Amino acid sequence: MCERAYYLALYILGDFELAERVATKVADTLDSQYQLERERRNSFNSVIWYKICPNKDFMLNRLTFIYTCAGEQQQEQAYWNGQRHLDEETMTIRFIKEIIDHGFTHNTFHLLVGRLRVLFNYSTRESQQLYDILVPDGTGGRDADAYRRSKKRLIDRLEKRLNELVQVVNVHGENRFLKREDAGDKIWLVEECLNNFTPLNPRCPNLPDKINSTTDVIGAFESQTPTHPQTASRERKEEEHTVELVRMHALTHPPCASNLIGLLEMPQPEQRLELPVFFLSQHGGGIGPPPIDRRNMPALSPDQKKRMQLALRQLQERRDKLSLNEVTVVLDDVERGALRLDGCRKIQMELEAGTRIIEFRSRDEFGSLPLGVHLLSWNRELVTGKPEVYRMSFKGRRQIAFSITYLKDADGEPTRARIDLAYSKARSKWILPFAAGAFLLTAAASASFIYYRYNKRVSLNDQATLH
Repeated sequence: MCERAYYLALYILGDFELAERVATKVADTLDSQYQLERERRNSFNSVIWYKICPNKDFMLNRLTFIYTCAGEQQQEQAYWNGQRHLDEETMTIRFIKEIIDHGFTHNTFHLLVGRLRVLFNYSTRESQQLYDILVPDGTGGRDADAYRRSKKRLIDRLEKRLNELVQVVNVHGENRFLKREDAGDKIWLVEECLNNFTPLNPRCPNLPDKINSTTDVIGAFESQTPTHPQTASRERKEEEHTVELVRMHALTHPPCASNLIGLLEMPQPEQRLELPVFFLSQHGGGIGPPPIDRRNMPALSPDQKKRMQLALRQLQERRDKLSLNEVTVVLDDVERGALRLDGCRKIQMELEAGTRIIEFRSRDEFGSLPLGVHLLSWNRELVTGKPEVYRMSFKGRRQIAFSITYLKDADGEPTRARIDLAYSKARSKWILPFAAGAFLLTAAASASFIYYRYNKRVSLNDQATLH
């Protein structure tokens, strides 16, 4: 997985040193995820905590997308200052990465809008037909206005992210990017990007050769009926999450998407591809390292592997030695608050829609130290108005308990969330058993003493009677 993260980061950044740092950070985060637990209530409404076991291939891609952002911005700022070279291939990769990242952060619907309505110019009606195949139970049906709103939010995000390198124009009453006339010639690059951005798991679903879109259902995209009525709600949510990953794979992976489009007899993607014009010639310069050959990226060298292994070991050793009195809460690389055992133990904050990651950090003599993360998902089908409760445990029986409540608008879209965090020192797991044992021993001793006194009194009475 470390090697996979390295190649993905190198593909996005084109910088060996930055890619090595990103891959180390991704690997360290994946290793620390065993700490995260989620609250589950059983049929008797008692609380059970269970370890979260996320799809690590999917999580790897999301973390790499997030952790490469800082390096991308540094490179682009250097370009604006005339200190670095950027080319259209690099910016095309980052444009597509933003579209896929936006979809992975939300759900199948937003991924489909980005894939079919922004990266490719399929109509809203065609997009609706494909969505009906992906979500056959009809729970996610959207009208044309929902497609327009989703597309507008994504274009606004891309315009903000790419700054003055792209231009938005109005075409037939809707905003689109000023497009390249020869976009079809770049279909190989787009498919290469999408292949690289597709998580290794889940695997490709089994698709039929033909389908009647009004009556047939593809089993891989259908959620199964819960088997236990008492846990139906939880089972349905977990099953839907698993199926969502299959749908996202089918949308991202070019061969799967091409097969789906073929089932509906729609034009193939190369006929509808639209890429923006990147205004690179007006800024920056040719200073800096030349672009890497992304078709022939070198394997990790033994020295690189040793450096990464050493860095991971040092991070773990620092965490083992850390006196964890303060934890900083960071949202999308912006520090938002701090929790202290000897001070502010509880904080509450608001999250904007699209916030991708909550990071917990601390500090030691060497600087900032990552402790763990939680990836957010703005899936309207999976979020409810009820708090989702989690717990992250650290050395010394310290723990952070946090709840996330997603708030929806009138259309049912989660637009913001509230997070409540509390930092505490948990009781030892032996306290309750010890207390129970002590109680039983005390009770047994008391019973024995009473029995002894009673028998002694009876014995004395018997003696008195005999005399």
